Amino acid sequence: FWIDSKLNQGSTFYFLIPLPESEKQNKPVTDHLTYYKSDGLEIEFNKKKHWLEANWFGYVNAESSKNGAMIMADIFSKNKCSKVLNDNSLIKNNWSEISDSVRDEWFPMMEKIGLKYLAWVYSTENTFVELAVKKSVDISNSNIIIRLFTDRKKAIAWLDKQKSE
Repeated sequence: FWIDSKLNQGSTFYFLIPLPESEKQNKPVTDHLTYYKSDGLEIEFNKKKHWLEANWFGYVNAESSKNGAMIMADIFSKNKCSKVLNDNSLIKNNWSEISDSVRDEWFPMMEKIGLKYLAWVYSTENTFVELAVKKSVDISNSNIIIRLFTDRKKAIAWLDKQKSE
């Protein structure tokens, strides 16, 4: 359940009802090395740029987010890169319930396996998404250089300028 509110425009109330296991979406497509696609996430190792690209979309929940984050880590580790382009701009719901685990678990794990630069794209359409992103990246004890963007092209340009390890 979440609410999106805009000053002088009103509020929209959202809620998600989980589907029974028998009605869940399509089976993921993956080569287990450079590509993964499920109903809410597409991950691809960009060979030309030598970085990992993760594009999240639709509705995500704590389970699908944590699962996707682990798949990102696996593909990242197998390709021995140091950069990630993480695009959350097409997520339709608030995922603040996992921002603590992203900050406290995923970032330390990713740093340990070589993440140096993260360009994170998010949508400003939902205030709670923006707050969740900012809460997730509040990692003062990390050596990961993180930049937040609302424009994918600017994120790519920034990531291009960062020295590959």
